[in-house]
Amino acid sequence: MKTNRFKLLLLGILAAGATACGDSEIMTYNEELDAVRFTGAGNASYEPTSTAFSSPDKCSYFSYSFLENLTAESVEYEIPLFLIGKPSEVERTVNYTIDTEKTTAPEGSYEILSATIPAGATTGAVKFRLYNAEELGSTTYTVRLHLEASDQLLLGPEQYLTSELSWNSTIPAPTSSNIIRTYNMLIAGQSSYISTSPACISANGLKAIYAATGWDDWDDPTKHAVHNGATYGYYKYLPRYNVLIPGELYKAYALLVADYLKEYEKENGEPLLHDSGSLIGEPVTARTY
Repeated sequence: MKTNRFKLLLLGILAAGATACGDSEIMTYNEELDAVRFTGAGNASYEPTSTAFSSPDKCSYFSYSFLENLTAESVEYEIPLFLIGKPSEVERTVNYTIDTEKTTAPEGSYEILSATIPAGATTGAVKFRLYNAEELGSTTYTVRLHLEASDQLLLGPEQYLTSELSWNSTIPAPTSSNIIRTYNMLIAGQSSYISTSPACISANGLKAIYAATGWDDWDDPTKHAVHNGATYGYYKYLPRYNVLIPGELYKAYALLVADYLKEYEKENGEPLLHDSGSLIGEPVTARTY
């Protein structure tokens, strides 16, 4: 009896499904709806993952430093683009505008070579040429881009349409949220010490941490054991935040940074100032707990 009832129920479901399919139009792919976006906010990964979208200002951040290539006259750098849709048989140009209020790079300090998604690809790039300059030893240049719609590509979700590239010849800014949080644990700026927003990061803030701690080898697995199953990756000037959680080590390192900043002001007669980021021109201050 139970078997017969199950067969009748299954037949009813199949019949309803067949009726629904017959009454509605089957959706087909429309190339005119293809769209473009940047990678996730607050993350420089070339793979768009759900964990990347954490920046409250809806901007993804990238950085480059001439620190290890000081003699280079220029370098090429790419900000990744992602296609929402299917690859095309032709290369597609991506439109953008430059946010002049957020851009500090002077004329002639960079070129944008192209912004395209190649034929047959689901990813592309905004390609820059960045020029080295003596000023980059004491300042940071930034360019902020907003994607714009074109007759070839619509726009993706609003939170993934803005990206900022910064460069200097000092310590490069971190772009991973796990390392950005470490900076915010040590330097005051964000309302929360566990913030993953890079908005307040400056080259001088990073210099203060480096001068106080001497950190420059966190990318070396022979010197630092794997912590909680996490490897350290490419960035050598700061550890992941979870390295500083046990025993509240971040509080002790914040005190080291505070001592350095006091000594700096004593020796120079003025405080160390943020040279980039949303706190530009304000004194670099250690986080207090």
